[in-house]
Amino acid sequence: MALLNRLTFDFLIDTINPCDSASHGKFVNAKILNKSTVDQKYKPHFYVVDKESTLYIVTRSTSSKEDWLTNFEATEVQCQFGSTTTRCHKGFYRSAQYVYNISKDYMSNYTGKIVITGHSLGGAITSIVTHMALTDPDLADKDIIGIAYAPPPAMEYVPPNIRSKLAAFMNSDDIVPRLSYPNILATYYDQISIGGSEFLSKIKNDFPMLSFLTTNMKQKLNTTVYQYYLNRDLFHVHYPWGTLFHLKGLYQTLNDTQIDPVSIDRLEISDNATLDHYLSKYQENIEILFKDKPNEQSKGKDKDLTITLSITVPIIILLLVIVIVLLVLLISRNRKIENIEKELITSDV
Repeated sequence: MALLNRLTFDFLIDTINPCDSASHGKFVNAKILNKSTVDQKYKPHFYVVDKESTLYIVTRSTSSKEDWLTNFEATEVQCQFGSTTTRCHKGFYRSAQYVYNISKDYMSNYTGKIVITGHSLGGAITSIVTHMALTDPDLADKDIIGIAYAPPPAMEYVPPNIRSKLAAFMNSDDIVPRLSYPNILATYYDQISIGGSEFLSKIKNDFPMLSFLTTNMKQKLNTTVYQYYLNRDLFHVHYPWGTLFHLKGLYQTLNDTQIDPVSIDRLEISDNATLDHYLSKYQENIEILFKDKPNEQSKGKDKDLTITLSITVPIIILLLVIVIVLLVLLISRNRKIENIEKELITSDV
């Protein structure tokens, strides 16, 4: 069945519901078959849930310091998915291995639909777990689909046959699906070319707590981006892979929102960068997209769902970290990079 035909309003809301439930660990009218709520690096909170003849493998969004340690373990590892060799974000891949090793038996024994889903960190893990499941010969006869909301980039590449069963959603101004070191460096060059240092200096003055909140991470992130500038082979994970839908509120149909993942090649920092990452905002934009379209409207299931905004503080901190990284790059590193470029030119001569 074609991916777009499956992505009805009811179906999408039914995948948002467990993402919200995973944030507080309470599922309504569903049977929890297994759960992992250990607070440990590479061990995200996730649930295996049976609801209405569908098995959900749902991973929680970033909610603990251990999750943040996973997020910032951005070194890359080589991974094998069937006949495809690619590189993955180490933190996300190790976490996906943990989720997959526990949930595979449930998928193997299930005879109905299987939906792998998650938001933010959970979306990144969903992308990898879906790839694992779809290339596992033991699960070849299973009806598996992955739905990732606001996934940060997790893999270097996903082949078309996997993308056809992996949907990724990103809101217009959501910064998280753009968060990769290649995008940070590309944005750095853009800002230098337009004199962006003055704008970022103003941000620093308007938010004096920035340096205090990000002191411990600032140097590590700045150093890592600088290392990538010197050696572009360090990072290949760049885009949020899957059949990517960009919810901008300007389109008439879901098909209109589909974009090429490689077009997400810069950071975008706007007033809505935090708000657009909320799971509730994804639900709102999906409702707007399907509004007044009777064939796609909900038949009444869970229509009044209220999403828990459980990620506000961690996402704000993440945004502050990124602003500081760009600030440091634009102000502190510009001179050093110019000197290195001069040395390179001299050495070439």
